[in-house]
Amino acid sequence: MTNQPEDQPGSQAARTEVNYDHFTDTALGKTKWKSGLAILAGLVAVTLISAVIIYLTYLPKVRVEKLVETAKKAMNAGELRDALFQLNKAADLAPDNPTVLYQRAEVLFRMNRDSEAVADCRQCIQLNHKPRRVYSVLSYALLNTGNYVAAIEATKQELRLSKAGVVQARAENRLAYTYALANRELQTALDLSNKSIKMIIKHGASDLPAYLDTRGYIYFRMGQNELALADMNRAIPRLEQYLAQYANLRLPSRYKTQVEQTERSLAVFFYHRSLIYDQMKKPLKAQLDRDRIEELGHKPGDKLY
Repeated sequence: MTNQPEDQPGSQAARTEVNYDHFTDTALGKTKWKSGLAILAGLVAVTLISAVIIYLTYLPKVRVEKLVETAKKAMNAGELRDALFQLNKAADLAPDNPTVLYQRAEVLFRMNRDSEAVADCRQCIQLNHKPRRVYSVLSYALLNTGNYVAAIEATKQELRLSKAGVVQARAENRLAYTYALANRELQTALDLSNKSIKMIIKHGASDLPAYLDTRGYIYFRMGQNELALADMNRAIPRLEQYLAQYANLRLPSRYKTQVEQTERSLAVFFYHRSLIYDQMKKPLKAQLDRDRIEELGHKPGDKLY
């Protein structure tokens, strides 16, 4: 047997060292493999969490937006029940979404569900979502509930947020009319009414009859019946002419709500003029106007405004 130095290849020491290195490489390989699995598992977990976050946030948001768009189309087509159905579904997904609340308030107002419209508008304001249109719907709805004081405050907020022009004139006219309904600050109401009429005439807007009715009603509250009657006699024929045009155009069914609103406005005009005739001791003319109100499908009374 030939003796080999321990540091020569093939010696026991060398064989032991080689075996140790092989063991170390194998252990390191297993460690790297486990680390790779851990990293892969972490990536999978992150992906799943991201997917859940997207599902819980982005997808519902997209669905809400689609429901709102569908509701808008339904509302524009006059299909208010369908619009409300879509917005209720959107509210279930996003109960604190101010856009959903505002759109629903507008639909509820058009459906004459004023108290519910007021609630949605107030929630929008609590969420610090206070665009001019929220206050506009709120003021109209409050007006319909007979809460004139709150309607005045809401209209003031709308006016504060309105830009100069027709939008501002409409807010001024509504504020003036609400003052007249509340029978308070009548001179302020008259000043606002005169200002809004000048603006509407300047811009050639088609809703001048409503402004003349407002001023006529203010004059009636102030006891200036001749001036009141003059405005009403200008407003009523103009609105009757608009209704005749609607009839001749044979508008699609989606304009039904608009026609009904115009008919109601005309009934309000007749009611206001009947009150003026009453004060002027002209009962026959007052009765003729009340008959016209009945023909339009409404009943004369304090709730007609």
